[in-house]
Amino acid sequence: MRTLNQKDIKALIGNHESYRGDCYDCGGANSLSISCDQGTLKWMCFKAHCKNKGSGNVKRTSEEITNAILGRQKKVDSDIRFDVPHYFTSVYSSDRAVKFFTRYHALPLSEQGRIKLRYDPKQNRAVFLVCRKGEIVDATGRALDANVVPKWYRYNGSGQSFILNHPNPSTPIVVVEDIPSACVCSHEYSAIALMGTSMSDHDLKDLMGYSKVIVALDPDAYSKGISIARRLSPFTDARAVLIPDDIKYFKPTEVKGMLDDRAKISS
Repeated sequence: MRTLNQKDIKALIGNHESYRGDCYDCGGANSLSISCDQGTLKWMCFKAHCKNKGSGNVKRTSEEITNAILGRQKKVDSDIRFDVPHYFTSVYSSDRAVKFFTRYHALPLSEQGRIKLRYDPKQNRAVFLVCRKGEIVDATGRALDANVVPKWYRYNGSGQSFILNHPNPSTPIVVVEDIPSACVCSHEYSAIALMGTSMSDHDLKDLMGYSKVIVALDPDAYSKGISIARRLSPFTDARAVLIPDDIKYFKPTEVKGMLDDRAKISS
C-alpha cells in the first residue's frame, strides 16, 4: 500500500473521496482511513496502539492537512527514540519471565548480545526491546497472566517490526508473525516479526536489503504469505512456504531443515 503524498491529499480534499493506506503516525499497514465530508477531513488509524485515532472531526484547511500529514510521515521515516521505563527490571527478577523466554529460546540470544530483554513488574510482561541502527525505538511486552488484553503491548507505538539479524550477513531472512517465532528462527537465520500478517512500506524497505527472503507465516495465513512474497519478488528472491505449525512451537534445530526443504519446493 502506497504512502499518502501531497497529490493524494489534494485529490482527497478536492473530490470528496476516501483514502485507506499506511498510517503516517505508527506505520501500520493499511490501517489509516481518511475521508472528506463537506469540507471537513476526518482521519483515524485502526491500530489499537496508535494515538492517531478518535471519533471527533478534524476541521483544518487543505494546507494545514497537507502539512500535518506530510510532517508526520517525515517523523515515521526519521529515527524514533524511546526511553526505556525506569521500572523495567532484569528478566531474572521474574521466574515466569525466565520461563517464557526459555520456552522460545530467547535467553541465549540475549547472552550473545543479539537481543535485549526486560521484565515489566507493573504489567507483569516479558519485554523485548525493539532496536534500529543500534538505538532502542520501542518495546513489546507479552502478558504473563492469562486473559489479559492486549496480550501483546507496544510501549511506544512506533509501528516498527522486530528484526533479529544473524551474525552471518549472507544468511536468508525469515518473515514471521510474532517475536517468539523470530527468536526460534534466528539461531539459524535472520528474522523479522511483522507483529501480524501485514507487511508495511517500512518492512518492504528493510527486506529489500536481503538477497533471499523466506516468508513463513502461521499456516492459517499462508495465502497472505504468498501475497507478501509476490510483493517482494521484484526486489529480492522471496519464497512463501507452508509450514505444519507455528514456528515458535519448533526447536531451532528443526527449523533450518524444514524451511530449507520447503523453500526449495516453493522455488
